[in-house]
Formats: sequence, structure tokens, C-alpha cells
Amino acid sequence: MQQLFSGKLRFKDEDGKAYPKWQLKRLEDYIISYKGGASLSPKDFTNTPGYEVIPKKAITSGGKLILNQESPTFCKPVFFNQNLDSVIDKSYIITTLRDLVPSGPNIGYIV
Repeated sequence: MQQLFSGKLRFKDEDGKAYPKWQLKRLEDYIISYKGGASLSPKDFTNTPGYEVIPKKAITSGGKLILNQESPTFCKPVFFNQNLDSVIDKSYIITTLRDLVPSGPNIGYIV
């Protein structure tokens, strides 16, 4: 195991050839734009359909987003309009921060 992690031992492909060396790349080289999340308090939620919210519990460890179709989560229009910079669509990668420090490293689930 130590040889695998140190790079002394490498896996080979189906033909017995060594895989090319990994290239280290920074995620920031691929990010087009970033949108920070918005913290909702209990008063920001509503049962009125309109502005659906992605709750943290909807992001699974398997990388899937599972929204509750029977009981979706919505925020009030006032909250939505005050947080337009946090609105996303399907072209974004979504992550949850599993740390209590807002400026901490991104160590959460990714969808």
C-alpha cells in the first residue's frame, strides 16, 4: 500500500502498459463562475410554491440531488430577491460545506 501512495508501484491498463502520470490541476482553472449559498432562517421558508430551495439533506454522498417531490422546500419571494447572487441552474456543480466556518475549505458533498 505504501508503494502505491508513494508512486513506486503503479497500476497498469488492460494491455499491461503503465498509465500516464497524473497531472495536477487546480479546480479554479475550470470554474466559470461561483455563487455562494444563502443562509435561510425559519422565517424565510414558506409553503407557497414559487422559489424552490435545495436543502443540504437533498445532496447525497453518492453525488445525487434528491429533492422531495411530495414536500418541496420553498423560500419567500423577499428572501429570493435579496439573494439573487445565490440563484443557480443545472449548469452548476453544487457543494455543501460541512464545516461551521463559512470561509473554511470545501469539505462537503458534491452534486
